[in-house]
Amino acid sequence: MHELSIAQNILSIVDNTASQNNASIVNSIELEIGTFSGVEIDALEFALETLMQNSKLRDTQLTIDIIQGKGLCNECGNDFEMASMYAGCGNCSSNSVSILQGQELRVKAINVD
Repeated sequence: MHELSIAQNILSIVDNTASQNNASIVNSIELEIGTFSGVEIDALEFALETLMQNSKLRDTQLTIDIIQGKGLCNECGNDFEMASMYAGCGNCSSNSVSILQGQELRVKAINVD
């Protein structure tokens, strides 16, 4: 379950950021996770909430924004939502597609006092 180590790394980023900004309270954490990131979002959320429960982050609000996959056809220039990483272009049926979004895994915002 690599989501536990991801959760630990996220909380380390949050802790370091709070320390660098001399903040004693972390009000909220906002994450962006793409559907193609390879992260099991429910497992990550569970790991984060469990780790936060037993720490100074227990009252911190957690928000996870899910970024849907989006691709660009290298043949016809069509941009489209992708249901899977291997989806072809719905316009010209080409399999030559560049992924524009959906692979994200980032801490988007940390709100501190």
